[in-house]
Amino acid sequence: MSSFSIETEKVVTSSLQIVEISERLTALKAALEGTDIKGALSGRYNASIDSALQTLIHNVSNEAAQMDSLGNALKLIADKYRETEDDILMKQSAVFEGDNVNTETSKGDDDRGFWDKLWDRINENEADLRMKKALWKVLQDDKYSEKNWDNATIDERKQLLQDYMYEVAKIYGLQDVNLEIVWDSSLTYEETECTFGYYRHSDHTVTLNESVLTDSVGTWDSYDMFETVSHELRHAYQHEAVDHPEDFMVSPETIQEWKDNFDDYIDADDDYEKYRDQPVERDARDFEIGRNDIFIW
Repeated sequence: MSSFSIETEKVVTSSLQIVEISERLTALKAALEGTDIKGALSGRYNASIDSALQTLIHNVSNEAAQMDSLGNALKLIADKYRETEDDILMKQSAVFEGDNVNTETSKGDDDRGFWDKLWDRINENEADLRMKKALWKVLQDDKYSEKNWDNATIDERKQLLQDYMYEVAKIYGLQDVNLEIVWDSSLTYEETECTFGYYRHSDHTVTLNESVLTDSVGTWDSYDMFETVSHELRHAYQHEAVDHPEDFMVSPETIQEWKDNFDDYIDADDDYEKYRDQPVERDARDFEIGRNDIFIW
C-alpha cells in the first residue's frame, strides 16, 4: 500500500511566496496601465505600441490571477491536511485512553486508516476509467458503427451484440457470467415503455428484448442495445465483486454499498425513481458507453 505525507509548513510558506509574487504582478499591471509613452513617439508607432502594451497588461493580469489561485489552493490543501491529521490524532488519543469513540476503524475488521481508504477509492476510480476507455475503444471498430447496424439484418444484429458481449465481459474480468445472450420477445415493447434487457444473478444470464431489434415501435433506438449490454454486464460485475472482492479493484465501502443494495433492491415497478437512484443502478448507468460519446480523458 502506497502512502504519502505533506510537509505543511513548507507548503504554507510556498503558498505565501506565490501570493506575494501575485501581488507584485498586480502592481506591475497597474503601473503598465498608467504608462503613457505615446507622446514621445511618432504617430505611426502609436497603434502598434498600444497593442503591445495591452497584450502585456493582459498577460500580466492572467499570470497574477493564476498565481493567486495556486497560492490559495496550496494553502487550503495544507490547512485541510493539518485539520485531518489533528482529527485523526485526537481520535487515536481517545481510543488509547479508553474513551468510547464511534469511528469506522472500530467497526468490524476494517482497520484501514483515512489515507488507505482514500487510496482504495482512487484505485477503484482509476480501474473504472480504464474499463470505460476500453469499452469506448472497442466500439470504434467499424463493425459497431451505426451505419453498419442500420444495414444489418436481425440475425446480424444479434451477432454484433453477442460479439460485443464477449468484449465487455473480457474488459470487466468476469468469470461467472453466462456469455450467451438470452433473447426474449415477450418483454415490454410499447410506445411509451420498453424493457431493453436485464441481468439475473441466479443463473448469471443477460436477457435482451428481441422485439427492440425490429425498430418498429415508438422512438426506441435498437442501436442503444450496445449500452444495454455494458449496463447489464456491469450488474454482473457488481455481483461478482461482492461475491469475490479479492478479485476486483473495488473499495470495501463500495462492496458493502452494493451488497446492502442487492439485499434491499427496489424494482422499477414498485418505485421507478427510487429504482433509478439505487447505487447499483447509478453505477451501471455510468457504464452505458456509446460509440459516439465524447470524453475528455
